[in-house]
Amino acid sequence: MTPVQSKTRALSLILLSGIFYGGFSFFGVKILSAPLSINSMLFWRFLIATASMILVCGLAKPPIPKKMTPWVVDFFLGAVFYGGGSAIYFMATETIGTGLAMVIFFSYPAMVILFSRVIDGTPITRNSFISLGLVFMGFLLMSGRNEVHFSWRGALLSGLGAFLYAAYVYISKRQLPAAHPLISTLTQCIAGCFLFYLLAQVEGGIQTPAQTSTWIYCILIGLLCTSIPIVLLLEGMKTIDAGKAALLTVLEPLITVLLGTIFLNERLESLQIVGMAMILVGAVSAQLASK
Repeated sequence: MTPVQSKTRALSLILLSGIFYGGFSFFGVKILSAPLSINSMLFWRFLIATASMILVCGLAKPPIPKKMTPWVVDFFLGAVFYGGGSAIYFMATETIGTGLAMVIFFSYPAMVILFSRVIDGTPITRNSFISLGLVFMGFLLMSGRNEVHFSWRGALLSGLGAFLYAAYVYISKRQLPAAHPLISTLTQCIAGCFLFYLLAQVEGGIQTPAQTSTWIYCILIGLLCTSIPIVLLLEGMKTIDAGKAALLTVLEPLITVLLGTIFLNERLESLQIVGMAMILVGAVSAQLASK
């Protein structure tokens, strides 16, 4: 495989990861309205993802890390950064609404690029600044129709969620040589399942979905929005640096908006369409100038 083919494959995998993960907010809101608590929803999400990854790893038989360090790092990534970031994002949406929470949370690509600059010395190119500006303005336009309920608590929660997910992407990139993406995904899902089992017990126990439709949403969020996109993201980041990968994953909310338009008959306003176009241009332009 030539370098160009390898990069194209990696970009395609990360793009697919964003498309699959784009249903997370849509299915999550459906499950929470069942109603289930945030911790119970995330427990079922990671339990189903864990079961799927046990099956996949059993069939694919990826190499098992012989040292303990990769297992510990991946467990910590899944429990604190990936799982914790998910929970904190939903807590923020309950306080300041999905629009503002989304704008703040999806500042995480800038944080990933900053981590790479401070820790690795990776230069921040003019192209990166332009891409980040387009993406940020696009999110502002996309969230324009949502009623904003600003509070410092909600803003800080969303910012913390962004920081945790940025750290997840950055550390995962550095972790890749030590563990196969399938093993990393399995370990992270087990960690998330463990974390939210404990948190659900603290708040009174795990709530079980009472309706078939809720179980379907749980299965979809566990498979399509967790195990599959994690594997695709980690596999893609073998070739693409963390900053460019993060900028490409900002396409996730576009899928969320499209799902709402298709299945909930939500009206797509002109400013939102412009915002979506700006995000697309920003995400794609970040991949072009890599010399």
